[in-house]
Amino acid sequence: VAYVSTPIVEVLGAGFAPSSGTSSSTPSAVVVESSVVSVTSSGGTSTIELASGTEITRSDGENFDVSEVGGATISPDSLSGLGTGVVLAGALQWGIPDVELEFNPPITVSIFVGSAFNGQTLNILRSTSGESGWTSDGIGSPATCTVSSGLCVFTASKASYYGAGSSSGSSSGGGGGGGGGTTLPLQGKLVE
Repeated sequence: VAYVSTPIVEVLGAGFAPSSGTSSSTPSAVVVESSVVSVTSSGGTSTIELASGTEITRSDGENFDVSEVGGATISPDSLSGLGTGVVLAGALQWGIPDVELEFNPPITVSIFVGSAFNGQTLNILRSTSGESGWTSDGIGSPATCTVSSGLCVFTASKASYYGAGSSSGSSSGGGGGGGGGTTLPLQGKLVE
């Protein structure tokens, strides 16, 4: 391992090497070895897959504290600043709340939404704060998932709150384009 003189910070079982040599204030951190972080809720387990060598930086270029990186299942009831028309099936926080982190290469996120959604296509959105700015920017195209085994799986190059849901007013077929960076309203409750 090339990180012998760099302190390794372990967060939820994943090892990170800060680029500056200090974990409390670093411009970037690298995932030391491939890891799967599990975040368990009462209904199931969500995961974050981190490939070895993944670089983590702040979008604004500022330093960050690697030990503040974390994850949790989030009840959609705790999210605010949301519009109407979209109902969340599940939500997850990964990264540092209120800090937009970037991942290169993108991470793979699996949100547990429950087997009742198997076969359904859900839209994926993210927000830095969980309070506003919901967008598909930073979510791998097409910013949707097809639920299988109760999991909604997608890739993400930005953090930190993710929501998987569907529009209550949309049709089930066809649909319009959308694309990276589309801002969509979210509102709803966790459905298990």
